[in-house]
Amino acid sequence: MGAWGRGPFESDAAADFLAELREEESPGRLVRAALKAVARTPDTEYLEVDAGATAWAAAELVAAARGAPAKDAPDDVLETAARLRATPALCEEAAGALSRLTRSRSELLELFEDGGHREKLAQQLAELKQRLAAPKDSAARPARATKGDVLALPVGQGRFAFAQVIGPGELALFAGAGAEGEAARIVGGEGPARRIPCSLSHVTRQWPVTTKLPLRKDLARPIRYAFESVPFSLYSLTSASAGNFEHVDYAEARRHPEYTRRSPEQLLALAREAAEGRLPAPGTVRSPEEWERAFRAAHRHAWPARRARATPAPFGDPVSFGEDLLPWMVEFGVVNAIRVHHDLAHGRQGYGRPDAGGDQRTYDFAACVAVWSGALPRTAVPRGLGDRLPDAPAKHLGQAVEAALRLLPLLVNESSELRMVWEEAEDGGKAFRQHVQSLREGLEGAPVRTGG
Repeated sequence: MGAWGRGPFESDAAADFLAELREEESPGRLVRAALKAVARTPDTEYLEVDAGATAWAAAELVAAARGAPAKDAPDDVLETAARLRATPALCEEAAGALSRLTRSRSELLELFEDGGHREKLAQQLAELKQRLAAPKDSAARPARATKGDVLALPVGQGRFAFAQVIGPGELALFAGAGAEGEAARIVGGEGPARRIPCSLSHVTRQWPVTTKLPLRKDLARPIRYAFESVPFSLYSLTSASAGNFEHVDYAEARRHPEYTRRSPEQLLALAREAAEGRLPAPGTVRSPEEWERAFRAAHRHAWPARRARATPAPFGDPVSFGEDLLPWMVEFGVVNAIRVHHDLAHGRQGYGRPDAGGDQRTYDFAACVAVWSGALPRTAVPRGLGDRLPDAPAKHLGQAVEAALRLLPLLVNESSELRMVWEEAEDGGKAFRQHVQSLREGLEGAPVRTGG
């Protein structure tokens, strides 16, 4: 499991679980299975971190479904919880799973201990148990919008534009406007309609459902949306609820509407246009060349300052290392840092590029691995930071070396912002490429090469 925070939804396992639930018509079965798998794991058996993280997320969903969500619960959590029935039996299963997470042989507990946050985890789980046991608050339960529900969006002068729920995370907005009671005429007619990905829980909090109507045939068929991924030549297709990802090339991606999730404010702005008979066509993704040109134009202004404070060598940006990767490793533990980067290297966690800060973090991680494996001397660590660099556990060193070797080529590929930063230096990026290559060669000659 890669973790980027200490919350119930701040891990790859929880994110994958939510994505799977979004595609389920009835998510209760998967939630129950996730909780049961952990609650019924004997203390004598080792509880893997992904199972534990998934159960934690599932328990939060159950609490939200019974009207007791966390104060900072993400919107997609509330949307999914709205489709759950928090029965007493399910709440009991959730409480049992949470108890198992903090007992012996729990990898999730070990990771929090490794970062010095065992008590923090215990407090979070105890607070969640209290919410699961509190009197059920049906009024606070997330509103559930279902297929066919119609919303009336006020557009002025007593008129309304109409939108209809056509699936998880997706509305259809219809051209035209009328009185609130004229939904059937506009929604059931043959006029233009535009499909719009959005947050149904946010939208229905602002505009309640007014009626329910059958879907038009042209809106009943699911469609895929395209969005720009990385590298610049890679695109993805997804459903409106951001699930079932599929990587495609530009030729295929341009055949689909661009995935743009609209806020209630943006939806209302579109509704005002729809009321006047105007429904702007959805956008399409940019070509790789257009994308890179736009990225360079938008970010080039910040690159001279980055070059001024750094060198292209490993650990060449001590400010970034001292304020980003190093304190993160100290807080969350070296083992977690290795796992996260190993997941990045194997595509099990989003790489999130182009991003100069993320690229620098990868570069710094590879440099740390080089120090741990002996490919770089410890004196290569910036002055004042070497004593803070934790040692890598011997049994994870091979995994760290393998991850670094897989990640280093990404620093010089087409989606590396750090490469672009140094390409605009006087030498055109030559020194940066040489340093990255030297680091690769040093790691390839490191004595430890197994453990991936």
